[in-house]
Amino acid sequence: MRGLAGIAGLLISVLLIIGCGGGEAPTQALLQGNIIQGHIYCPDTREEVAPEALLPVWGAVVTVPETGFSARTNAAGFYQVAVPKTGTYTLAANHVSFRDTVTVPFAVTGDLTEVDAMLGVGYYVLVGINDYLYITDLQGPGNDVEGMRATLPMFSGHTTVLKDRQATKQQIKKAFTEAALRMRENDYFVFYYSGHGGRDGTADYICPTDTVLTGYENDIMDSELRDWLKAMPDPARATIIIDACYAGAFFDGVESPRGESRAFVNPPNYRALKQTNCTVLAASAYNEYSWEDIDYLGVVRGFFSRHIVNALSFERSIADVNKDRLISARELYEYACSRTIADTQAQFLQTPQFQEGMNPVIVRY
Repeated sequence: MRGLAGIAGLLISVLLIIGCGGGEAPTQALLQGNIIQGHIYCPDTREEVAPEALLPVWGAVVTVPETGFSARTNAAGFYQVAVPKTGTYTLAANHVSFRDTVTVPFAVTGDLTEVDAMLGVGYYVLVGINDYLYITDLQGPGNDVEGMRATLPMFSGHTTVLKDRQATKQQIKKAFTEAALRMRENDYFVFYYSGHGGRDGTADYICPTDTVLTGYENDIMDSELRDWLKAMPDPARATIIIDACYAGAFFDGVESPRGESRAFVNPPNYRALKQTNCTVLAASAYNEYSWEDIDYLGVVRGFFSRHIVNALSFERSIADVNKDRLISARELYEYACSRTIADTQAQFLQTPQFQEGMNPVIVRY
């Protein structure tokens, strides 16, 4: 009897979909397509593989919000979902392993409409420098970057970690350039830096391992960082986290008296990262140091980075203020900011800064 009932139910369902009696036209059409991710690259040549090598996304949730109809993709990234016979709608695709929901508007074009979507992947460049060639070493950035490596790149993507002598200006620039060449629509970029930062007159910069005291040539100016970001498909989809002295100077646009020991940098370079509309979390204001200390485990870390890592790991539920199981850039900043101020205010002032940009999701849990 179960088999007969199943067949009868199937026949009823088919009749409901295709219509019956009176010669009425079907009221529903079919939407189908593939959900894919990024491009594949040959690791040796850095060249793009043929488009057919795009990776399917298995288990993506595909929804048409206007109707509430939804489906999941199969192992080939393929989905099918019913839609009304006529009209303009939106396809929304997301997956737990991908940061952002992708939306694609479409118009129904008959009994069958095909719409594909590409979920964006992340490009993470994480830099931590204890060991400097020509200036004073630090103790915390190596631990900071390892904490970030373990917590920050939670979604599908590509991660480059540069530590100590690896983190020359040339190698950091190369990581930005390769990401810009690889990125496609809906991809995003995250840059984390822990190390020395400086201001000298009108110059704001972070210090790669090969920084010298006699010139700017090996420093990374805020204007250079801006230009590297502008080479990406959409600089607004970048998130920058800087744990360095004077970090807020990269977007606050405040001038300080010109120094005598280094060359002049043109004032229009001020507010450099504001020009990209990216999201920025800075460990300190434009005129403040960023400090490191020994934590309760006996490990030296930057105050700001330590709280960022905590918010992304065992204190997620606290950092997630609205309890939506997502930690946005603003929630991450507010968690780390209040705790950094509390840790440092008794001895010195360190006030983290924030440029909201798109306020992207940083962690989903």
